[in-house]
Amino acid sequence: MEMKTTKKQVRAIIIGLVIGWSIVGLFGCKKEVLPLPIKVENIKDKIPVDRGTMERYTIYKKFHYSYHSIVRFDGIEGFNSNFQFNSNCRYDLGNQNQGDINKLFGCSFGSDNHYNSVRVGWNYNISTDMIDLWYYAYERGIPTHIKIGSTNIDQYNDIQIYFDYSTNRVLLFLQSSTTGIARAYDYIFPSERWGYYQYPYFGGDEKAPHRMDILLYFNRY
Repeated sequence: MEMKTTKKQVRAIIIGLVIGWSIVGLFGCKKEVLPLPIKVENIKDKIPVDRGTMERYTIYKKFHYSYHSIVRFDGIEGFNSNFQFNSNCRYDLGNQNQGDINKLFGCSFGSDNHYNSVRVGWNYNISTDMIDLWYYAYERGIPTHIKIGSTNIDQYNDIQIYFDYSTNRVLLFLQSSTTGIARAYDYIFPSERWGYYQYPYFGGDEKAPHRMDILLYFNRY
């Protein structure tokens, strides 16, 4: 008989995995509780992934924002997302702003994403020819930026984010075709459980030097 996994079971699996792995790495860093990479083959069949249809988000030359609607939500426990960076996401700004973190997706808690928010950030690494991915959060106006890992251009990725309100942690699981990475980050959640979806954004200080296309699906649960 085929067994169906409920959302509660999925969350329990994620929390259980993080707690188990954190026995080794729990005390290594205040913000990043679990910095240990893991092998996908050990857990990929245990955590169902919501593979929605990706949409193309375009950031045009000399713009920060992609074109999208402003969408408010009420109540959120986390995200499922799939994404892929097009080859035109390579860029060379020729200055120190190359290291600025662009934004992929996420949410604000309340109306100000520079006060309380959790997002996935990205930037192009010239030396490796890869996209570096970042945990990018604001907690009561204080920013936290921690590298999650890297992905190849044109590589399909799944990512799951779970907001564990009971322990004040953001749990994150990134999976590509070859590896998986689990992370947990300390985050004191605000009282607001409403906010706004955050969409692809270039910058940093500078606007996009040319057109960039990102395939992306994300959905809260």
